[in-house]
Amino acid sequence: MKRSEVWLVDFAPQFGTEITKQRPAVIVSANGLAAFPTRIVVPFRDRKPLHSSIAYYVGIEPTSTNGLVKNSSADCVQIKSLDKQRFLRRLGELSPLDFQSVLDGIVLCVGL
Repeated sequence: MKRSEVWLVDFAPQFGTEITKQRPAVIVSANGLAAFPTRIVVPFRDRKPLHSSIAYYVGIEPTSTNGLVKNSSADCVQIKSLDKQRFLRRLGELSPLDFQSVLDGIVLCVGL
């Protein structure tokens, strides 16, 4: 499990408006944290037309490399730290450009 990889992750159970169910997510935690039992991820959701006007929904198109099967939005406001037991299987890896776009979306959310 390393940074920029896309994994199928189990987000259930959830509370309130947290993202839920099994869905793809990209690992954003630094590879230097590999000894810890958790990874920081940004989940993907189905891309909707409204998302293009919201900066923290980063559009990612499916490719043979990233393992996504439909147009998706990385939901940077839903960044989470999850135990490795929630990771079901590796799907692929984001391109450097797409991964940087996700990191930029996170920066918008946390105000760095």
